Amino acid sequence: MARIKTFERLVCEAAATGNRDLAVAALNLNPLCQSDADANLVIDELMEAHKEYLPQFFDK
Repeated sequence: MARIKTFERLVCEAAATGNRDLAVAALNLNPLCQSDADANLVIDELMEAHKEYLPQFFDK
């Protein structure tokens, strides 16, 4: 249970700060994520698909 709560908190912090590395770290905590490579791939795909709604990750 604590692992998922940590995942949720890191996702919120990543979203608020636009920190891609934190988003990857959060996804690595999710039990559905099998590897760091998978986490990076998923984050890249999500960022590209939702770029319009995630300016905090691109305005640097």
